[in-house]
Amino acid sequence: MNAEFNINALLSGTGIAPVVSTPESKIQMRINKILSETKTDWLVEKMPLQTISVNGTEPIQLTKVVGAKDDGTGGVRRGHFAIVRSDNKEPFGVVSEQYGIVQNHDVAEVLCGIQDHFKQMNLEVTAKVLEDGRKVAYTLNLPDDIINGQDKTGVVGHTIKRGITLTNSHDGSGSVKFGIYHEVCICSNGMYVSSMGVKKAFRHTGSVLERIKDAVQGFTMMLEEELSMLNNYKRMSEVKMEERHIESIIKGIFNVPKEAHLVASNDNKGIKLDNNSLTDMSTKSINQVNTFISKALVPEIAQKGATMWGLMNAVTQYTNHQVKNSSPEYLILGEGRKKNEKAYKTLVKWLNEPRVEAVLN
Repeated sequence: MNAEFNINALLSGTGIAPVVSTPESKIQMRINKILSETKTDWLVEKMPLQTISVNGTEPIQLTKVVGAKDDGTGGVRRGHFAIVRSDNKEPFGVVSEQYGIVQNHDVAEVLCGIQDHFKQMNLEVTAKVLEDGRKVAYTLNLPDDIINGQDKTGVVGHTIKRGITLTNSHDGSGSVKFGIYHEVCICSNGMYVSSMGVKKAFRHTGSVLERIKDAVQGFTMMLEEELSMLNNYKRMSEVKMEERHIESIIKGIFNVPKEAHLVASNDNKGIKLDNNSLTDMSTKSINQVNTFISKALVPEIAQKGATMWGLMNAVTQYTNHQVKNSSPEYLILGEGRKKNEKAYKTLVKWLNEPRVEAVLN
């Protein structure tokens, strides 16, 4: 008996065609793996819309074929279309005939291209499905980093989870866009920010190779943006926080009158907004500020130190853990992302312009 077992010969003898592994099939397997593991292995469809008048029963077509030949062939359907998730028929939005769909499969293919270009980085892909699939935020995870902070025992290192995000919109609201995700592990304070330099990840009308080329260039720029953010965190950790910094951040992210100011709390162990300056504030806004101070600012200063880094973490602590309805949608698409981004950009401005006027404006 031949010592070498030939599986392909065996399959051929039974009439079963042997599987041939090609580069294309390997890439497709990787794409399928990404889609399966992130639970994004579904499609969206663009479907012609129709409606019914209030008193009528006959459907009214909201699209029509333009430029058809006499025999009915050819032409282009124009009008209003619905974007629908194919597996559960969930409608995502209304678009025109010009809207081009970018499937999750297309994004996964680009992610594989980025992985191949940056093989030494061993980039793993995760994802968050938002608003039932209207948006999907994929993350290419980067190696953790350490930001020096302090606690009651002295200087400590705070581990930062890092990632470059690629968000695909299926509701007609925008193109595929890059962003940055950071999470401080000790307190699970996460922050998503939009790219400040890369407006679009790739052109959806291009070929696969063109898309990957665009995305690789964009990812390279995003790595520079992300490293700049890490450097800013480290700078923040070295700058002492002052009362005017806290006051300005509170006014920036909450609905607080410009004339409001901080005073010592009744027990002289903390701070609060001066009651005499809160005449135009709602009870809801006052409660939000009190929660921020007592449940976010105080514990974060104790854990991270009385620095700008501690103040930045107070904001992300609030948006991640102190808001009643905090969710991935709130942090990636909604008010949570806006508050975090505004606080970060404000703190960076102060780092670059350390003057009283910069803090107060």
